[in-house]
Amino acid sequence: MHPAAISLHLVSGSLFGANKIPVDPVFFIQSRPICRVISACYIGSQLCGHPGFVHGGLLSLLFDDVFARCASIAFDSGVGMTANLKIDFRKPSIPDRLYVYRAEVVETEGRKMRMVGQMRSLKSFRPEEMIKRAVATHEGVGIEEEEGELVAEASALFVEPKSTQSMVALYPK
Repeated sequence: MHPAAISLHLVSGSLFGANKIPVDPVFFIQSRPICRVISACYIGSQLCGHPGFVHGGLLSLLFDDVFARCASIAFDSGVGMTANLKIDFRKPSIPDRLYVYRAEVVETEGRKMRMVGQMRSLKSFRPEEMIKRAVATHEGVGIEEEEGELVAEASALFVEPKSTQSMVALYPK
C-alpha cells in the first residue's frame, strides 16, 4: 500500500489492533494470465455485530479491499473504484479465527472489471496437529481451507475512473 495512505485507510488504520485485525492480512497475488488474489486475515473479537459473531459489514469491507487489489493490478492506471458489490452470506462468521478469502477477475471490458470471490473460516488447530498434515490437495488449495466453512461469496463490478491523474494508486505497481 502507498505509505501516505496507510494511516487513512480503514483496514490498515482504524481496524488494525489487538482484538481487531492484530496483524496485517497476507496477500498472495497472481497477475497473469488473469488476476487472482488469495488473502489470509485473522479477525479478532472486537469486530462483532451481535456478540460472538463477526459483523457482516467487515466481511463486505474485506471483500472490497481484496477486489480493489485485483483492480489496481489489472487496470493500467492502478486505480479501480467499486461500482457494485454483492455479498451472499452463507454461515455466521465467528471471531478469533483465521479467514482465507479469494478473488479473481472473471471479465474485463474497457474500464469495467467483474470479479468473484469467496471467504472461508478455518477450523481451530494446534501446531502439533498441523505438522502431521499434508500441505495441499490440488491447485494450491490447502487442506485447512477445504475443510473450512464457506461463510460468504461475493461478486463485484469495479470501474477505472476516466480521470486518474489526481488520484494516488493505493497499491503502486
